[in-house]
Amino acid sequence: MKVKNSSLKRLTAILALSFFFLAARAFITPAEGVGETGGKSVIASFYPIYVHAVNIAGDKLKIDILLPPGVGVHDFNCKPSDIKKIAGAALLIVNGAGLDDFALKIAENYRHAGLKTADASYGVELISAAGGEACSVHEQGHDHKHGALSDPHTWLSLKNAAIQVNNITDALSGIDPENAAYYRTNAEAYLNKLAELDKAAAGILSPHKGLKFIVFHGSFAYLARDYGMVQDSIADSFGNAPKPSKIKEIYDIIKNENIKFLVSEPGFQNKEIRALCEQYALDNIELDPMGSYPPAPENARDHYMLTMKNNIDKLSAAFAKSAAVNK
Repeated sequence: MKVKNSSLKRLTAILALSFFFLAARAFITPAEGVGETGGKSVIASFYPIYVHAVNIAGDKLKIDILLPPGVGVHDFNCKPSDIKKIAGAALLIVNGAGLDDFALKIAENYRHAGLKTADASYGVELISAAGGEACSVHEQGHDHKHGALSDPHTWLSLKNAAIQVNNITDALSGIDPENAAYYRTNAEAYLNKLAELDKAAAGILSPHKGLKFIVFHGSFAYLARDYGMVQDSIADSFGNAPKPSKIKEIYDIIKNENIKFLVSEPGFQNKEIRALCEQYALDNIELDPMGSYPPAPENARDHYMLTMKNNIDKLSAAFAKSAAVNK
């Protein structure tokens, strides 16, 4: 992913969507709102939400993903075929917290055809994208409070993931009440796995409470909050290019707080991270925010759990190595 001007990108997206709404209405009718499984097709906005949904749905519903492989959620440009996909579903599940508002805007045009939406982050205590403090408890249709943008990376927390799983379970049961007990049973099994990993993560990361790690794109604030750590970032939560003052601030943090590693993320250029690592002889570890997915992902049902465990293990190992070097 390249760093982009978010204001220009949002304006371009709004203009494009206005055109696509008109174009899509030319070839989508309410009768086409019936999905492949008797009106119970489900669209997840991006991969982590998809993984949660397939673990809950089992073999009762077909779950599809709006974003194509290899495309990051911050880079996605909606096409008429994507609008048709949303319009033909019974349910659209979004992450919420401002991440995928574009999909909700499309869905508003097709509620007359029976399309329902679900906000997976409903009830999550949001973090301010600017300051890293609590912004508000996310309410349906409200992504920020008093004008403060929220950090949209809610899924990168096992505790938040449990909230999302419960919300998704309720949404699937809402469109298919006959199988509600089945969905709840699957959800409980999945929630138990999330709880076990959360407990393990708390133990693994407990020696590093209060410590700071620096990432390129501010994706991991919720994970940091869960285990008492502090995330700082070069770019903001939306991938906007850092100002020179922010780069200088990061320089000072590295020198004054004895930082020994930086975090890069797949899908970003990470050039500032690489330059800082070379200049200060720092380790560069990669954590995966799961903003995109490969064309043929392996172990799709376990992808979220495995990726989160890998992120936690990498972060713990980097902190442990830093502690050994600083002795």
